[in-house]
Amino acid sequence: MDARGPVDRREHRPTEPLGARLRRETSELARATRTSVGVTGPAAQLSDCGKRTSEGLFRLIAALAALSWLALVPVCRLVALALLLQGRHRCSADPG
Repeated sequence: MDARGPVDRREHRPTEPLGARLRRETSELARATRTSVGVTGPAAQLSDCGKRTSEGLFRLIAALAALSWLALVPVCRLVALALLLQGRHRCSADPG
């Protein structure tokens, strides 16, 4: 025991993210003490937000691509039709 309290001498994997390690250790503490324990604060919230954002990124990109395609198809058709009709109009207006 230390002046600050009990010292945990367990080895931690250096590549294990802090948030995951804290959640694992707090769940162990909650089971051992039969209490409710949680990890909170700005860092935990940012981690959760980043995780959820990365999970939905593919759907967001797919939705934006589909909406862009739906918006650009009519515009491209109108431009192509205008160019086609302009070319026909010039040809039919030539005296000859």
